[in-house]
Amino acid sequence: WPRLCIVTRGAQDCCGQAAAPSPAQAAVVGLARAVEAEVPELDCVCVDLDPDATAGAASGEAEAMAVVSEALAQRNGSGFEREQLVCVRAGRRFVGRVDRLAQGPAAVAQPPPPFTLPAGTYVVTGGAGGLGLAFCGWLARSGAGRVVAVGRREDPGAAAATAMAEISRDVGCEVSYASADVSDAAQLRCALLGAAAGTKGALRGVLHCAGVLDDAAIAKQDRARLRRVFEPKVAGSWNLHEFFSGKDADGRAAAATAATTADVFVLFSSVSALLGAFGQANYAAANAFMDGLARLRAHRGLAALSVRWGVWGDVGMAAGPLARALERGGHVSLRPETGVRSLEYLLRRAGRTCADPAVFDVRWETILARLARPQALLSRMAAVAWGEAAASAQARVREPAGAAAR
Repeated sequence: WPRLCIVTRGAQDCCGQAAAPSPAQAAVVGLARAVEAEVPELDCVCVDLDPDATAGAASGEAEAMAVVSEALAQRNGSGFEREQLVCVRAGRRFVGRVDRLAQGPAAVAQPPPPFTLPAGTYVVTGGAGGLGLAFCGWLARSGAGRVVAVGRREDPGAAAATAMAEISRDVGCEVSYASADVSDAAQLRCALLGAAAGTKGALRGVLHCAGVLDDAAIAKQDRARLRRVFEPKVAGSWNLHEFFSGKDADGRAAAATAATTADVFVLFSSVSALLGAFGQANYAAANAFMDGLARLRAHRGLAALSVRWGVWGDVGMAAGPLARALERGGHVSLRPETGVRSLEYLLRRAGRTCADPAVFDVRWETILARLARPQALLSRMAAVAWGEAAASAQARVREPAGAAAR
């Protein structure tokens, strides 16, 4: 039975390709991951073709054969040979794998020195929300001279205003609020230029935390749901990219000024773009766009980091009942302090790791058991989970004998 093949071109940045990766194509990969999670009987695979390929009959025939081979791939006993993410570059086939970058900041033998940002002004979109406020505080404690929280509302609300005042008082860093819709380029540019005009140093960077949820099964995803989720994620991140890419308001190359360059450019993406999530096709696609945007910026030598966060427990859009439901499915909630340590770790490694890492905590045995079939994408994590389970079982077998000996 042929499987569903979703074909993109240049969604990934693979093997030194000359062409810049495409965020729009990357969004389709996010959709494909949602299809696999929600309609597993389609056995979806995403095949990313070479953006450097030359036009011609021979090249087209080779690409067609690459797609057909994935559609007709057979299974063996393990099921792992049928891939979920495939890249074709210069006639060679590459496959995607989820693997551990590290055990995490807690596993570092020697604690690193205190993290310090370049002095200046930083912007946090979605900054009046619980997650945004947590990272406003981190920026203030890490050396920012001024932090500007940007939100759609005219004012941040009493609770957020109090939290900002407390950060300013306790840390001695000015934390202010600016009203702007990040999906409106003119509004956002006005807010960013206002932040840059302060007296607390040049505009150094942005954390893009803004986002909304509008979950529904794929069959019920309509234009309105897509637009609602895409506006802050897709339009918002693209507007930030254009501002922080050395171009003026008309898209012309501008001098490298504080208003058009960034030392820190962090997009808050979601692990749903990597693992897929039932009912979140729009959200997975929007976050995958941001992952692709980070790859595009990195390809061009610009500051870029898109972090595919797991479930936030105490703050964020998924906090509360949704977080508890995800926890039952195998996800373990992240605390803000864990996110802060992880972001510091990734920023220290800037340029030495991928532009779109994932930070999440899951019970792999639960996640894997809920899959309709084994996924090659997760085969390395499955091996780790099985190894840990075997070690745990062996330890349980040995424990009674050891207790009796004592």
